[in-house]
Amino acid sequence: MAKKPWRGKRLGRLSIKKDKIAPKNIPLGKFLLFATGLNLLIIAVVFLLKSFLPPEIPLYYGLAEGQEQLASSISLIIPPIISLVIILINTILTFAVQNNLLKSSLTVAAATTSVFSTATVLKIIFLVGSF
Repeated sequence: MAKKPWRGKRLGRLSIKKDKIAPKNIPLGKFLLFATGLNLLIIAVVFLLKSFLPPEIPLYYGLAEGQEQLASSISLIIPPIISLVIILINTILTFAVQNNLLKSSLTVAAATTSVFSTATVLKIIFLVGSF
């Protein structure tokens, strides 16, 4: 038997075949769609509520108390953007791995980061917003 020609890209030790890159190959793919939509919604909410927020908001709670914690109000889009990057990276990794449990774990982890970033942004908005 003759071998089929290689029709994919090689990423170091990982190889991704073109026929495997399809949304149907992502287990729990609806979680990724939900998480992406949630992040985009939160970004839109930040832009819509910008006039109700003070010019500086406490975003960096891990830093020392005071001026270091403050950021401009538009910086509230940082957590959802980071979540979108994590979703993108986990989706790419989902196509590269073979194990279905690992694929599901990557999908759930991406959705979880979106939920946490949404909770953080909404908590800050309700804390400092003037409605």
